[in-house]
Amino acid sequence: MKLVYTHDNITVVHSAKNILALNNIAAFVKGEHVAPMSARHGIENTYIELWINHDEDYEKASTIIENQLLNPELKESWVCTEWKEENDGSFEVCWKCQTEVVVGDQQKLSQSI
Repeated sequence: MKLVYTHDNITVVHSAKNILALNNIAAFVKGEHVAPMSARHGIENTYIELWINHDEDYEKASTIIENQLLNPELKESWVCTEWKEENDGSFEVCWKCQTEVVVGDQQKLSQSI
């Protein structure tokens, strides 16, 4: 077992755990039950930890967290082909009609203006 990530927000730590799970890396969260005591012990002393089960996954897990959580690739906005609505690049479906973006046919916002 190795510590791979810490954060003071339990949601962020669980997001990192889910990202690792999607990449077939077993991990678990430690310290998530300490958060309610943060007022007594000080917020800066209540970091929640993400540990991986297998030491050999450490490099892969660190790289995944670095690339997808700490420094995510920013995606350009796109325009839905059905409703011509602008969608943030982080969306894979149109917010208005739920039409999926097709990577090859993706219309960039800059091309539609």
